[in-house]
Amino acid sequence: METGKLFEKTRSISKLMFLIPLTIILLAFAVLLSPFMTKGFVEGTGIVTGSEKVVSYDADNREQITYDTDVLYTVDGKNYTATFSLGEAKAIGSVLTLYYSPENPQRASDSLNNGWLWLIFIALGLASGVFTVYTAVKDSKRQKETAALRAQKAETQKNAVTYEAGDLNEYYFRFDGHTFKPGYLLEDTARALLFEGKMLKNNPFVPKEYEFIDHRTQRSAIHKVSHTVTSGGGSEFSNMSRFKFDGVNIWDYLHGKGVLIESDLGEKLRMTYTITKNGSFLARAEMTSHNVHEEDEANKKLNIANKMFYRVFTNSDETELIFTTLFAIAETQQIIYN
Repeated sequence: METGKLFEKTRSISKLMFLIPLTIILLAFAVLLSPFMTKGFVEGTGIVTGSEKVVSYDADNREQITYDTDVLYTVDGKNYTATFSLGEAKAIGSVLTLYYSPENPQRASDSLNNGWLWLIFIALGLASGVFTVYTAVKDSKRQKETAALRAQKAETQKNAVTYEAGDLNEYYFRFDGHTFKPGYLLEDTARALLFEGKMLKNNPFVPKEYEFIDHRTQRSAIHKVSHTVTSGGGSEFSNMSRFKFDGVNIWDYLHGKGVLIESDLGEKLRMTYTITKNGSFLARAEMTSHNVHEEDEANKKLNIANKMFYRVFTNSDETELIFTTLFAIAETQQIIYN
């Protein structure tokens, strides 16, 4: 199984392994709490027939004292008994106010509650169940879309031209060096700026705002980019990251453009990505070091690859789509993509 397919299935299973037990636990709590709900109970009185001191200890080993109090009460001429855990001792024979269910007088409580806790667990359990189903359906849909793109790629590449590195234009995608409003640049080997994603607004409470500028045509567009959300096992290999690009999940956006990203571990343990569009080769990007130009790389004593710097090979003029795809890779906390 290809690496991308493996992690794609692993992420989907890991999410469901968390969501399904969570749903069961929340609904189980609701069921366990249901006997303690007192909606519809009516007030009555009972006589204390016994009281026993109970000593327990909390997590900090502090002594906790309660009193198991036996109460006798009468409903419609029939006697019932109940035991309540009270915070203070009650004298034998004293009168205690209680609340009972008219439909089942054996159900009694020493206080009323509004059932809000039970309703919260019910609501959370149902919401978790709906989200579980939504996640399973969405993951299944995405896997089918990815499988269709892979099949299209396999069919297209049967008669595709094989490109060598020398047949392709070489570009560099890199971090622009700005601290408070970080963006990205796409340059050629002569360091001529081709495309830029300039951050205009960086507010932690609202989506970030970027201006994408094609420096060859001087066309630009403003994009809203929400903050990255990452889930998974803590490893970049198992993580799944996403953000919204103009209100759309970035991977859904790229899927809609026909983009498929295949991951591979290249030379010097640098991640390499082959990007296709509707099955046809679009670009290949390999992680490189901070000084992305070859003459700089050769002079570096430590050549450490960074996920915000990529060497790019392409014969396509779809610069914006290539830039957006690399932007998505650089802005998310994962290594394997689908």
